[in-house]
Amino acid sequence: MMLRKRKKTAYFYFHDKAGFTFLEVMVVMVILTMAFVSAIPNIEGFFNSANANRSNILNTILADAYKKAIASDKPVMIWGVKDSDTIHMGEKSYKLKNGIFSAVVNGTNQEGIKYYFFVYPSGIMDSVKIMFSNDERFESEPLLLDFKST
Repeated sequence: MMLRKRKKTAYFYFHDKAGFTFLEVMVVMVILTMAFVSAIPNIEGFFNSANANRSNILNTILADAYKKAIASDKPVMIWGVKDSDTIHMGEKSYKLKNGIFSAVVNGTNQEGIKYYFFVYPSGIMDSVKIMFSNDERFESEPLLLDFKST
């Protein structure tokens, strides 16, 4: 019986040591870094989209109220109940994702469970500061009929 001789091969291809080389670890680190860098804007956008949605809903309510105020030539009342996620304007109801914890209208904290403010046909509105139950805050710009996150 004859045994064949193996060809000599380079040591780094066939060795018995377990583990990863420094180069392999560095390649994996570069790949993970690139994945995290590309994911960060998406994660940030996810958290900021909730604020943008609430701001868009509040501004839609103001636009609808202003149209109604112009049509009727009377102030339009927007109202809600604290700790509820619904705001009302006439027959319409608008859902927000979190309940409104407090509302300050024209510098006065609204007592009781109901809050309300007005949009006028002249294109202005009451000054409103709204705090949601998750500590997000929105403040109106009365002369612009606009809400901004603060």
